[in-house]
Amino acid sequence: MTTAQTSRQAADTREAHDDSPVLEIVTFRLTEGTSDAAFLTAASALRPFLAASSGFRNRRLTKGADGSWSDVIEWQDMATAQAAAARIMTEPGVAPFLSAIAEGSVTMRHETVQQAMSA
Repeated sequence: MTTAQTSRQAADTREAHDDSPVLEIVTFRLTEGTSDAAFLTAASALRPFLAASSGFRNRRLTKGADGSWSDVIEWQDMATAQAAAARIMTEPGVAPFLSAIAEGSVTMRHETVQQAMSA
């Protein structure tokens, strides 16, 4: 393989990676006294923001047996994921959702989808 071919292959890999779907995975615990029902109501208030966000694909809220929660949002690409993450903190309806999350319990990461399969 020539140097030009190797460089082009590397560029193709970067381009494919840049356009790959991204999962935003936020894991957390609820504040003491917050019921699941109250939290889900607060989480539903984010629907208009997400629906209006460029690149939004889907969202799943999950709860583990240990009581931890995960908010998994699929975005078109890293740019749209990061733009939404930057905007969400100034969104007017987000306060009840954020106040239901225990301080210090949050881990957030953005991961590029490497392979996907559906039924």
